[in-house]
Amino acid sequence: LHDYQPYWAARAGLLARLGKTREATGAYDRAIGLERDPAVRRFLQARRAGLAAEE
Repeated sequence: LHDYQPYWAARAGLLARLGKTREATGAYDRAIGLERDPAVRRFLQARRAGLAAEE
């Protein structure tokens, strides 16, 4: 699972729902780093940016 992008994206979403912003940010960073599709990468970046806006 270490290099499986969907795992990290799902983990980030769940952590965000639990209010664990720092952990969610790290998981989004990992998912973004593993993603090759620019559109999906932009989506994940927007979700990550939304975490910062909530703080």
